[in-house]
Amino acid sequence: MDGPIRARIERHMDSLLGSMALRSTTWKGIAYFWPKEADLAQYSNCWVSDNESERRSAEDLPPEEIANAVHDVLFIHGSLTADDLVKEIVKQLGYARTGAALDKVLRNGIQVAVGLGLASEEDGRFSFGVR
Repeated sequence: MDGPIRARIERHMDSLLGSMALRSTTWKGIAYFWPKEADLAQYSNCWVSDNESERRSAEDLPPEEIANAVHDVLFIHGSLTADDLVKEIVKQLGYARTGAALDKVLRNGIQVAVGLGLASEEDGRFSFGVR
């Protein structure tokens, strides 16, 4: 797609999103959109589709939701290594397996969970944290 067409599409998208009363967060250059009333400091959900065809791609998973999945998994398991934690989050989110993109996004979400106090890390293991 050439520059002028791409610029028009981006302006249109910005206008459309601006009219929808959404708020956004950005993580590593990717914008995620939330309902305006969402209190992300208290947000504890992680949306999982029962239908495999509706499952989001790795790039569409907000790190805040992954952090909540980390919190849920560690509540059940107590303490896990990073690799085991990734495997359990993959199951929690309903994916059959992990690829490089999903693995990267989940590990970023684990770090967000640590930053939010939803998990802690010590000696290569992650443990349940209380926000």
